[in-house]
Amino acid sequence: MPRDRIELDLHRLELRFAGSRLVEPRAVARLAESIERCGQIVPCIVVAAPGSQDGEGGGAQALVLIDGYRRVGALRRLGHDTVGVEQWSCDLTTALLRLLARTRDRAFASIEEAHWWPSTDCRGTKWRDGAVAT
Repeated sequence: MPRDRIELDLHRLELRFAGSRLVEPRAVARLAESIERCGQIVPCIVVAAPGSQDGEGGGAQALVLIDGYRRVGALRRLGHDTVGVEQWSCDLTTALLRLLARTRDRAFASIEEAHWWPSTDCRGTKWRDGAVAT
């Protein structure tokens, strides 16, 4: 499912779930210090926006940021124009479910998960061996 890492202009990201993430300025500041020292190590995760096609209307494909809101905040704080991303080739619902199912940097707060679930259409989705199968 994952593609190779690519560099993407920050303005191309659709921050659809920004309101569902907890804002923690200290965490963003620490991350900005780390990125300043070492660069962006972990790519953000994006998927194509529903109904969006590459080159639609003469513009680039719209990409929804799934994971990496703190990294994007840290990069903006540092004045960066681009972000390293991994574009998943699945639909938005599957991407959200896979993100919630895997463990990564930190667990999501209950309030964050509660905000994401209405964004998913889980009908017909089966959880098997820790992975999402449709």
